[in-house]
Amino acid sequence: SREEARLRAGGEPRAIEVKRIAGDVPAAPAQMPPANPMQAAMANPAYQQAMQAQAAIMQNPLGFGFAQVGAFLSGGVTPGTNVIVTHPQDQQRYPARVLSTAPQQTLVQFSNGAQQWVPSGAVQRA
Repeated sequence: SREEARLRAGGEPRAIEVKRIAGDVPAAPAQMPPANPMQAAMANPAYQQAMQAQAAIMQNPLGFGFAQVGAFLSGGVTPGTNVIVTHPQDQQRYPARVLSTAPQQTLVQFSNGAQQWVPSGAVQRA
């Protein structure tokens, strides 16, 4: 470029001019991440959802236990089961394995390793 040729010939570098256009300013982070690793883990949405699932189970632990036994005996969806998940966001069907169940939701692991809680109605045995 002409600027490169000018610099190679011994010319002084030009002063840099920064111009901003409205809407081009980078947004400030909404919140600083917690410094404590335990707080960072607890801020994870997957952890929060797992805690909500545990709270739902604790509201009726005996009923949940009987439902799990019933699902196991009837060949229903239990941890370790291979399933097909109709993803709630794109309505596509994906193979997965059940990691955990809770009232009205199921934690699944997709073939790419991603884990996600999904509504129980979106899960079918493979």
